[in-house]
This record gives sequence, C-alpha cells and structure tokens, in this order.
Amino acid sequence: MSAAMGLASHARGQATETSASAANEVDVGGELAAASFDLSLGDARAALRRLERVAELEPDNPWVLYYRGAALGMLRQPYAAMEALDAADARLAALGDPDPELRERIAEERARARKQVFELRLEMGLAYDTNVTFTGTGGQDFGFISGRSDGVFGTRAQWSFAPVADDANVLAFNVRTAQAWHFKVKEFDFQNYGASLRYARRWDDHWESSITYNYDFSVLERQSYLCNHALVFGLDHHWAASGARVRGRRSGVFYRISAEDFLFPVPEVLDRDGIAHAVGLEQAVQIQPLADANWVWELSAGYMFESVHTQGREFDHYSNNFFLRCGLPLLNPADTGAYLLLPDKEMRVEFDAIWELDQYRHPSLYDDQRKHRRDLVTTCAMRISQVLQSDPRDGDITLNAIIAWTDSDSNVLTDDDGTPFSYDRMFYGLQIAWSW
Repeated sequence: MSAAMGLASHARGQATETSASAANEVDVGGELAAASFDLSLGDARAALRRLERVAELEPDNPWVLYYRGAALGMLRQPYAAMEALDAADARLAALGDPDPELRERIAEERARARKQVFELRLEMGLAYDTNVTFTGTGGQDFGFISGRSDGVFGTRAQWSFAPVADDANVLAFNVRTAQAWHFKVKEFDFQNYGASLRYARRWDDHWESSITYNYDFSVLERQSYLCNHALVFGLDHHWAASGARVRGRRSGVFYRISAEDFLFPVPEVLDRDGIAHAVGLEQAVQIQPLADANWVWELSAGYMFESVHTQGREFDHYSNNFFLRCGLPLLNPADTGAYLLLPDKEMRVEFDAIWELDQYRHPSLYDDQRKHRRDLVTTCAMRISQVLQSDPRDGDITLNAIIAWTDSDSNVLTDDDGTPFSYDRMFYGLQIAWSW
C-alpha cells in the first residue's frame, strides 16, 4: 500500500479546504488500505463508506477515485464506475503520471466495468465427435443417421450491450451466432442465429427480478430447422459478502415458457411444434478450502422441471433435470500466489454434470411393444482454460481444452432389438477465444 500512501500525500497538497481537526480524524493511507481490504472481501458498501470520509479531505486523490470505481463496478453500476475511473485516470495524468502501476490498475478495472455495458466475444475451434448424430443402433430403420463419428470446425460470436445499467435498472441486448461444419457428416452442419432482450429490476442490494425474451433460428444441413421463442421470468437473491470459508453467492428461481416451430414436414403424429413450460432453481456458493490462500472455488447446483406439449403425440414428455457445476483456479502448489503454467495468467478448470430424466406421455411408435419411452441422459464435461493474453485495451485471449461424455439409456427397443435412443458419445475439442 506504499504507492497508495505516497499518492495520498501528494494529493493532500491539492485539497482546497482541509481543516486540521478533520485531518486528525481521518488517516488517509489507513482508510485506503482498509477500503482495499473490504474490496478483497467483496464488501463494496463498506469500502464506499470509508472512501466517502477520505473524499471529504482529498476529493481528487486518484486512489480514492480508483477504489470508488472498483466498488461501483462490484455493485454492478458500470456507468458510474467508468466515470470514477476516468476521473482517476485524468487526475493521475494531471499529477504527471507518478504511478504507472495505478494507471494499469485503472485500465483493468475500467475494462471490467465496460464489459458490463458492452462486450464482444469470438470463439473458434476444432473437435472430434464420436457420435455426431446422438443416436444408437437401429435408428436407420426409421431414417436416422446412426452413430457416425466425425471432426467438426466450429465458430461462435456474441455481442452484448446494456444502454441502461444503474443501481436499480438494467436493460441489455444480446446478439449471437454459432456455426458447426462437419468434415464428413454434412447432414449435421448446423447454424444458429439468436437475439435476446433482458430487463432486470434491482430492489435492493440483495433482490433482483428479471424478464428475458430469447429468439433463436436454427439451420440444419443448410435447411431451415427450428424457430424458437422463449420468455423467462427470474428472481435472484444475491448474498451479502462474507469472510466465511463457505459463503452463499446467489440463489435463483425462474419460470420459462417457450414456443418451438420445427420448420420441416413430418407425419402429424411426429409433429414436434408446441409449447414447453419449465421451472427451476439454482444455488451458487463459494468455497475457500485454505484459510491462508486466496483460492476460491465456485460451486452451483440446481434443478429444473420441464413439461413439453406438442401438436403430435410421439414427443410429448416431461423432464426432471439436475445439474452440478464446479470451477476453480489452478494454482502453483509451490506458490499459491501464482497460477500453474503462466504465473501471472489465470488458469482454470471447470466441471459440469447434468442428469436428465425424461418420461414420455404416450406409447412410442419406435418401440416394438409400444411402451412409454423413458430416457436417462447423463452428461459430464470438463474444460481447462489458460489465459494467453489479458490486455484491457486489446482484449483477452484464452485457450480452452474441452472433453465431454454423454450416456443415454433409453427403454426403446426396435423389432430387431435396436436401441436408437441408447448411445455413448465422447467429444474432444480445442478452442481459442477472444473477448473484449
């Protein structure tokens, strides 16, 4: 904190009306150090209270403005945060740029706040898929392409913008597209084009409600495949900052209604056009296994119930979905202040597990005994991410290695003992991502 205290002393001479009694009551360097500690614990409100006292003495102190911007960004007030950070940068320049490290910190924090308002993300990569079609044996009897492996080249792009983002309201747009091009199984070349509009109302520091409209248009084998409209209502509780080893992060519930229009002709009984209702909940927590190391695990778990009603009969069903996610930084065992491969570049590993239990309402036309179809689909995935470049001006570049396994166990048997909906699938991918 010596740099902060040095700048505090420098800026103290710039204050216009500082009384001796006020100077004795407020230890500028100590308050800045305490504000920094509050921010490290995630307690932005406490940091702002300390900074207000310091600002009465030194309103133009660049460290005060920097920490204020960081706190406002943490409170999800990005426009106010960028204003404070811009003021800190201008003040630092006026002082003759005495602290290049602070200038870099300001740039990093401003980029973090700006991403809450405007963000671009591009991804591309190669992968090998052992079961492109998500089907097992016997599917060919019904015209399916069964159990084909193939390589795939994929791209994804996303643009987000929030014209309104303050302490009470957030209005955000999102535009996205994804492409998947297979080397051999061209029938499963896939493109998706989507957009969303989200409005969130923040009632206080903890409670937030939201409504989101999503639109997606999908193309399969260069033919129109699916048009989907969805409306999502959500209610989230953001937990107060805590120094506990296990601490709550967010609790959320949501309801979603979606209308799907499959854009290809099928027999009436196989018509999948219809309405789906879903309700779910999620709990996210942070875990700090080591008290003396800033090694924080992100853990979330949830449940979703979905009921699908179609214009046909074959695909009417309801689902019980359970998921578990875990993400943690990979640190150097010999130095917990550094990352595993590149000491100053973040490296993370993330695990996902999803269990989907589907029960169909009507006897299946695909089953030889016309049983009601039941599926249990298990998906496990792991992603290792290594940041290669982290630049607040040019953006971040990240290398991702992905591996995923899917197992589907269905009770459907064809006349020749085929199992078109029971299969295994492995997916291996390497991806490069740029975000700004």
